[in-house]
Amino acid sequence: MPDAKVSIYGTSNRPHLWKWFYESIALNNNIDFEIVFCGNVRPTFELPSNFKFIYSNVKPVQCIQIAVSHCTGEVLQNSADDLQNSPHSFDVLYDLYKKQNDYKCIMAPRFCTFDGYDCTDWACRITANDANSLPIHVGGIISRKFYNEIGSLDNRFIFSYSDADMQARAQMLGGRIVFSKEATIFERKDLCPGWRQGLFYTYFDNDRGLLNSLWFHEGIESVDKFAGKRLDIVYPFIQNETFLTISQGPKGQWN
Repeated sequence: MPDAKVSIYGTSNRPHLWKWFYESIALNNNIDFEIVFCGNVRPTFELPSNFKFIYSNVKPVQCIQIAVSHCTGEVLQNSADDLQNSPHSFDVLYDLYKKQNDYKCIMAPRFCTFDGYDCTDWACRITANDANSLPIHVGGIISRKFYNEIGSLDNRFIFSYSDADMQARAQMLGGRIVFSKEATIFERKDLCPGWRQGLFYTYFDNDRGLLNSLWFHEGIESVDKFAGKRLDIVYPFIQNETFLTISQGPKGQWN
């Protein structure tokens, strides 16, 4: 198929959610899109032509890096299989992005819980629960050109927070996040029983601790400790012959 306008990418090991995830986008948007997922559970059903799956048993953050490296879209959205975009969300965000005439502008939806509670103003910040800290989006679209300029995810992250680090780096390079009132993304934890015992919490201390050490003096997460710059270099993923098979950096429970 020709290159898509929007590439939606991420890691996933829950193929039972993929039909719902795909249809929630395909039936509610007019824009050309593709989905690129990487993970360690193969689907048992045929995927649409604009849905790519890459098998790998490396750690989740490396799966995300693998997925984005296979994207062809003009703009990118880092997503998860339990996120639901409001109707025409991609149409709206892409149109607003084009009107900005700025490839470093990141157009983001409002972020809501599955029951409709809008938590954007306190959850979408690098310092949790502080509306005055650096904004961090969920489900925003970024130009592939700008993403490539920012560079690789940091391979020291295992499961989460690599996207928050990437967004902070984007803003240090002149990027800006613009939240649209015309688009919303919902976190559908109601579809994921047992999520509170999930891997996010297993690797929280490593991943949130690393983020704090990179952006806050003394690693203390607070507005007055925010450094205004990254305090260490990026340890990039290297796309070598074992990129799909061996985790780089801390491995967690993966190969």
